[in-house]
Amino acid sequence: MKVSQVVIVSIIVIASCNARKPTIDAKLVLLNRYYHDSIIKTDTVYLTKIRKKDTVFFCYADTLFTEELLHSREVYDYSFMKLAHSDSAIYLDYVTATSLVAQKTFNINNQEFKVSKYYYDVKGSFDEESSFFYHKDYGVLVCFNDGWSELAYTIEYDQTSRILIDRILNDTTKFYPKIRLSKEDEKILDSLIEQDIDFEVDLTLPDSAGKQ
Repeated sequence: MKVSQVVIVSIIVIASCNARKPTIDAKLVLLNRYYHDSIIKTDTVYLTKIRKKDTVFFCYADTLFTEELLHSREVYDYSFMKLAHSDSAIYLDYVTATSLVAQKTFNINNQEFKVSKYYYDVKGSFDEESSFFYHKDYGVLVCFNDGWSELAYTIEYDQTSRILIDRILNDTTKFYPKIRLSKEDEKILDSLIEQDIDFEVDLTLPDSAGKQ
């Protein structure tokens, strides 16, 4: 074998090894949990993004998530996987598919951010229906529980993601599913709650049960 052929073979082997080796990127993020649209708890968690061939794993955990843990099928809350070249679905817990239902582009500081909305629903089950809002450079930004009509959690990755989350939550085009009342409707509801309503029971009972 000629020297040039040996060099070419070596380059091919090295390139193949690099192609098989996953790329791993880790960072700290803020996880905000909500109740009635107010933050009730904020945790600092690790996001480890692992890309293997055409699949990207978004792993959220209290500690750094390694490839060894991935192979051992350790599953953490909020973790999911996605095919790198397809926006059709994300897979919660790496197996449960959620369907793409909408996409919207937000402009922040003259940069465009395309957010994908995925819907989770289990046939025959109740109150688990949820909408997940995802951006490719971050991961899941917002989770809204459609079954309870409640904001479940948001995940902040940097200052720009915080602005993006705020844009999603204040969307008025039905991209974000929250049903928001107008100020006038809120005043009406508040007035009804504050009112004391007096009433008398008008009910005539029979003298004795079963009397003909």
